[in-house]
Amino acid sequence: LSIRKEIGHYAMSHSLPVVFKNIEKRYANTSTKNR
Repeated sequence: LSIRKEIGHYAMSHSLPVVFKNIEKRYANTSTKNR
């Protein structure tokens, strides 16, 4: 159970920044298109 927790924290800490980057890219693309 503890190992699973560690893996979860590791995956989250490494995947969240990527998700935010993707959201930023999408937002930038849509904002430039709307302009």
